[in-house]
Amino acid sequence: MAKDKAKVEAKPVEEVGAKPKKTKLIILVIMAVLLIGGGGGAAFMLLGSKKTDDGHQKKEEKHAPPVYVSLDRKTYNLSSADGADHFLMIAVDVKVEDDILAAKVKSHMPEILNGTLMLISSKSVEELATLAGKKKLSAEITKVVNEPLHLKEGEHGASEALFTEFVIQ
Repeated sequence: MAKDKAKVEAKPVEEVGAKPKKTKLIILVIMAVLLIGGGGGAAFMLLGSKKTDDGHQKKEEKHAPPVYVSLDRKTYNLSSADGADHFLMIAVDVKVEDDILAAKVKSHMPEILNGTLMLISSKSVEELATLAGKKKLSAEITKVVNEPLHLKEGEHGASEALFTEFVIQ
């Protein structure tokens, strides 16, 4: 009888000891699932779909490097208030989006060079001597390049005229 009493008392001790081990295992499994789920959710949020503020799907834009079309170096006569002869030697590169537009610019080169000649020969030394005058000339050359291209609505033309040489004498 003493042996039976010892066995009865031993069983509850084993059962009590088993419950904390199972509880720890369940807690560890739940924590692992939460960590994996949280990591997956964070990855989805950071790397997932890109949406704009209004909730629409954002297009992945591929930005190809710009293409530059060179207008040959030319020398132009400038007008001046002092009546002396002045010249501008200038080389311009025009920035366009792609090779197709570059080919279009090259095919209209005589018109573009004529427009550039008319524009620059109407300028005075005083206008082009300042930084503001050079920036204005750059914007005007961009317009001259885009005029003969007959761009449709939504099409982009030359975006910028960049001076690679600029010498006033």
